[in-house]
Amino acid sequence: MALASVNVYRRAAFAAAMLLVLGLVSACATIPETSWAGVSVVGSPARLLVSYNNRVVMLDPLNGNVLNLDQARSLDLSVPVVDETAAEATAEATTVPEPTAEPTLAVNQQGQIPSWEIRSTSNTLLHFYSPVTVLDEDTLLTVAYENTLLEVRAETGTVLSTTSLPGHVVGSVLLTEDRLYIPMSDGDVIALNRQPNGSWTEVWRLDTQQGVYARPLLIDDTLYVASLDHNLYAVDPSSGAERWRLRLNGAIASAPVLYDGILYVGTLGRRIYGVSQQGEIVAEYTARDWVWGSPSIMDGILYAADLGGFVYALALDGGTLTPVWEPRQVAGRGIRATPLVTDSRIIVGSRDRNVYWLNRMDGQEIMRREVRGEVLSDLVMLEPSDQLRIGEPLVLVSTMAVDQLLTAFTLNEGISRWSYGR
Repeated sequence: MALASVNVYRRAAFAAAMLLVLGLVSACATIPETSWAGVSVVGSPARLLVSYNNRVVMLDPLNGNVLNLDQARSLDLSVPVVDETAAEATAEATTVPEPTAEPTLAVNQQGQIPSWEIRSTSNTLLHFYSPVTVLDEDTLLTVAYENTLLEVRAETGTVLSTTSLPGHVVGSVLLTEDRLYIPMSDGDVIALNRQPNGSWTEVWRLDTQQGVYARPLLIDDTLYVASLDHNLYAVDPSSGAERWRLRLNGAIASAPVLYDGILYVGTLGRRIYGVSQQGEIVAEYTARDWVWGSPSIMDGILYAADLGGFVYALALDGGTLTPVWEPRQVAGRGIRATPLVTDSRIIVGSRDRNVYWLNRMDGQEIMRREVRGEVLSDLVMLEPSDQLRIGEPLVLVSTMAVDQLLTAFTLNEGISRWSYGR
């Protein structure tokens, strides 16, 4: 009994620490003291946009160098254009200021061309944690923790307009042809419509009892929302009307994944669920600890990790969740992020400041690489292509160490090619 009590206490203490780190406590008005970088891959030639603390910078994926305004001018974005048809909506407090003066290529006092960046000014203190989204071929969208949506000129990083939001944002937004869906860390999901003058208005709001950190998932004509209030919601993406909600046994911190008509999602109640698109539980598996990140699925096998450092491989035969091999405790501390899965390997990053390469067939460790900070963010795979001019596949790892915010490892050998820090 004493040992069980100690284990419960340790799990509670660990959970409290994680909630504080990620700002999940209800008193979310203060800025998170610690976080990790939000990373986006955009354009051709491909560039990395890294959001962290008071600014967003642009990196060259070949070497991790920060790009200046001259180098950023070659960026070419190609995405569907947002429908600007006006909608019946209640306007939020929206401002469409005159664009700030475009940066020139004049050198600074050090004789250098200024870096491309979206940055807080002395008059407007903003903090960026969410990945940047491409709005159209000339414009980027980003959200700041301080209740602000920004439209930004892609070529220069100039802020074109700002829109006030009803709450704080740390998660990823979802942009479609006619809507922008924003998860609010204080609670609720809002749907916005873009007006011809560039402003954004609220079309509807989904009321959740606790925060939403997961990016909404749009499948056909249904929007799925995972919330910390233990509920998985299915709503009409146009009207926000709730079609169903399913209460699970714990908070849901990451988005579900759809495979063969079934939604798979993990919870902080130590469960992995298979849920039909009609809102019924069709499969359930008990994990060793809390499951924070979304699962990955390849070749009919679901891969997940938990906050006890365990990694799972579960076969999805007929909608069931059957272990392929016994859970592997590969890390000394929690694994928050979604496993990165390739043809032969599983790669996970942990709070123990290591990145692990595992054999996909049996979960055995192949190698590990130490980093300077805890790994909480999802890993990003970069594949060589015409747009992404790198010579080999790279795995991007974001840590909580300011001097190593982002590191690029080679996929096969785990060699560190470059690191970016501040």
